[in-house]
Amino acid sequence: MEILEGLGAKELSVLRHIGRHISIGGGQLLFREGQPAWGLYVIIDGTIEIFRTHRDGEHMVAVRGPGDVIGEMGLFKDGGQRTASARARGTTVLYEISSDPVEALKQCGDLNAPILLMQNLICALANKFRRRVEANQTAPLSEIAPMKDLVAEFERELGVIVNHLPREGFIRKTVKMEHLSRGEALVKQGDPSDSFFIIHHGNLVVTRRDELGKEKIIDRRAAPTVIGETGFFTGKPRIATVCAEGGPVLHSRFPGEEFRKLREKNPAEAIEILYTIARLIIHMNYRYGQSGVAMS
Repeated sequence: MEILEGLGAKELSVLRHIGRHISIGGGQLLFREGQPAWGLYVIIDGTIEIFRTHRDGEHMVAVRGPGDVIGEMGLFKDGGQRTASARARGTTVLYEISSDPVEALKQCGDLNAPILLMQNLICALANKFRRRVEANQTAPLSEIAPMKDLVAEFERELGVIVNHLPREGFIRKTVKMEHLSRGEALVKQGDPSDSFFIIHHGNLVVTRRDELGKEKIIDRRAAPTVIGETGFFTGKPRIATVCAEGGPVLHSRFPGEEFRKLREKNPAEAIEILYTIARLIIHMNYRYGQSGVAMS
């Protein structure tokens, strides 16, 4: 299970004590669009449909199965409202966590466990967001909103989110808004993974060099998207090169080296930074949801 990967027996035992298994029948709602978002769910067995309701009826957003996590917004006390409804396609068994798992793991005395859980959550959120953007047939936000509006909105969101931090200066001083020109590399294969990126505007091409030194296109990405979150935590070499394609790219860069130093020096503050990153990705999910891709 992606979100629990790497946790030990002690930590898993703690999470079992703050959660419970639930079973719902086919057609039964797990939560409804517009309800307060509290609690997250891990699907153990069965299938959950995520949908939104419009004037012309229901619009299916996603279908989730065993091992998938849904309702991550409920991890936060200020998670807001559910942006979509969740319904069982048939009899479905889930594990519900209604208390804050990060706070529970802090009580174990080792802050590495809540840090690992938050890192796993961020990777899961980023993967889910990318899947939803790729599956959506409407135009990417980079074609809808002017670049200056995207910059202003991101800065507003960042300001609201970091204001609660004990040392918000870490985010304000280290998160950089940057531009790439056409053909310029965001990251290069083999380089250390020193940052992760939120892409606000533009298109990217992803290439990988084979053992003979030949470059091959393996993917293309359009804003909004998230790139490099795994390497941000590990510092391992990049496995591909990512370049701006067809025009300028606007992105925010979160430097990994500074974060890893903070994680060693002050784990409690590192957890707050991870909360901030998770909230930013959730905001992106919510914003994109206004164009038809909802965050559960």
